[in-house]
Order: sequence, then C-alpha cells, then structure tokens
Amino acid sequence: MSSDVWHFENFELDPNAYRLSRGGEIVRLERIPLELLCLLIERGGQLVTREEILERIWGKGVFIDREHAINTAVRKVRRALNDDASAPRFIVTIPGKGYRFAAPVVVLNEKPDKNRNSEQSSNGTSAESGISIAPSVEGQLVEGRGYGHAGVRSVTVLGERRHITVLFCDLVNSTGLAAQLDPEEWRDIVGNYHRSVAQEVERCGGDVAQYLGDGVMAYFGWPEAHDDDVERAVRAGLAILEAISKFNTDASHLKLTARVGIDSGLVVIGAGTAKGADVYGQAPNMAARIQSAAEPDTLLITEATHRLIPGVFVVEECSPQILKGISDPVPLYRVIRPSGVRGRIGPRRPVDSPHSSGVRRSCAF
Repeated sequence: MSSDVWHFENFELDPNAYRLSRGGEIVRLERIPLELLCLLIERGGQLVTREEILERIWGKGVFIDREHAINTAVRKVRRALNDDASAPRFIVTIPGKGYRFAAPVVVLNEKPDKNRNSEQSSNGTSAESGISIAPSVEGQLVEGRGYGHAGVRSVTVLGERRHITVLFCDLVNSTGLAAQLDPEEWRDIVGNYHRSVAQEVERCGGDVAQYLGDGVMAYFGWPEAHDDDVERAVRAGLAILEAISKFNTDASHLKLTARVGIDSGLVVIGAGTAKGADVYGQAPNMAARIQSAAEPDTLLITEATHRLIPGVFVVEECSPQILKGISDPVPLYRVIRPSGVRGRIGPRRPVDSPHSSGVRRSCAF
C-alpha cells in the first residue's frame, strides 16, 4: 500500500492509518465519510459520480437508501473540514452528477524511493523531501463555476520573495441580488461572472488565485512574471468592468455592478493552503480593502501601483481614505481609461484628450 500522506490547507490525511488531523490534532471522522474523503482526493479534482461512490464504499448489490447514505457521508465530511456547502473550499457539488475535491493536495511520500530520483525530478517532485504536487490537479482551474482556486504551483517551503500586483474584484449588493433569485439562477449568474473575470485576467497574463464567494482575487507577477505586470493588472481591471457592462446588455437577468481594487508590493510565497501556496504581505488585503472603498463600476489603485505606471492611464486622484485595518489614510487613484501613450505592453495611438498624458484629477467619495 502507498505510504503517501495527503496535505491540504492545514489538514493532513493518512489513508493507510485512516487518520485525519488538523494542525497536529486528530479530527474524528467515521469510516464511511473518511473513505469518501479518500476517494475524492484520490481522483484529484475530477468528478466522482454518485454511482462510483456507492460502488466503492458500499459495494455492488447492497440495498440501502443510496441518496440518504451518500448525502449523510458528504455532510459529515464537510462538517469535519468546516466546509460550507454554499461556498465550498473542498467538496464541490456537481448537480445531478456527483462531487469533486476542489482544493490542491500536496503529497508527502514518507519513504521516498531513491531509485525514482530522476523520475521524481522530471515530475517536479523533490526526491530528498519526498514532497510532490498531486499531478491531477496541477495547473487546473476548478470547473465548479462558482468557487474554486488557482492552478497549483510548486513552491519552496521556505518561501519565495516576489513583487506582485494583486487585483480584487467583487460584486456590489450580491446579498440583495441573491435574495431575488432562485439559488440555481444565482449560481448560474455568478458562474458566468466568474468566467468573464477569469477570461480577462488570463488574457492579460494574470492568474486567478481564489474565488471567494462572488469575489475574485488574481495575481500578476506570480507564478509567471512579466516586466509589465502592473500595467497588465490595470488593463485587466478595466476589461473586467467592460465585460460586466456587456454582460448587462442581456435583459434576461438582473444587472450586475462590480468594484475593482489593485495594489502592488513585495510578498513572500510559501507552501500553503487553498491555492497550493500562501501569500504573505500587505498587497492581497490592501487590494480587497480598496475595492470595498470604490464606487460601483469603478477601479481604484494604490499609490504603490500608480507610481509604477506613470502616464499610461488617465486617473483621478482621490482623497486619502481610512481603510479597515490600516492605521494611516491611504492615497487612492481612480483609473478612468488608458491614456494612449506608449506602455510596456506595446505602442498605442494617443487619445485626443486633455488627460491623455495621465494627468490626475480629483475625485471624492
């Protein structure tokens, strides 16, 4: 039997010992839900149908209330993992089909085979540490269409210092909108919105890090870095707002409004949780905070971001804002549009506008 131990977020699952622990403490879970968890992780983010679950755990020819049995096992696993079914971090329900395990899994080989050093190296596995990333979820974007994580990237345990730009986008009044719709309708709308955001982020060279309810966090500068990551992030933010505007031309659903916040700064990236990596630094929190300070359908950036793209965008200088968790007022800038001047991405025709040089204008909240 394999000696692999699976790690996801701060959980550790030893399938051989039938032991689930969190932060070193045992999490009590009965045999059937534990077997279900093992099955979902083994499949590495792929769909596991209800029929497969029934056959694997209970076997063929067993007469049970299958729907009740499976639902009960799933509920117990979610309770053990503190996983919210409406915003799952681990177990995503595929309606009418089954389930998939959404979080990246780091596989720790307790007794790595020294004869497999070359094979492990080619697969991105460290033969000395015995740590690898489950190949079935590496680089994969969860297809749950409502919540998910970025592709798993291998990072060192000690951490990697990077200067990145973080984009955070969130819907305005999502709670009120959701209350007006059937849950399935709302799920479809949020799924379409997530896809639109991800498409613009990826088109500009960014990487979706997390889906947080109807919020989306994306990184520019990790895992792949460009010398124009800041500009790419701002262009992505403008493109997201434009995509949502086009999305609203469909009269068949409620109109959506969004806010976008962007910050840049030094972070440390280390092996970690829901994305396969933890990002330590102020930029992710700052991006989320300034997003909440933005007016609907607007994009705000920090001074740290603005000074890296001088003249590339037309911006309005806003009065410094007091943000939650930040002691000092934060200077912010509202991005109006590209200025038309040459940026690092490539040359552009100048815009015939008195603000085409990126002159700042004042804005008030």
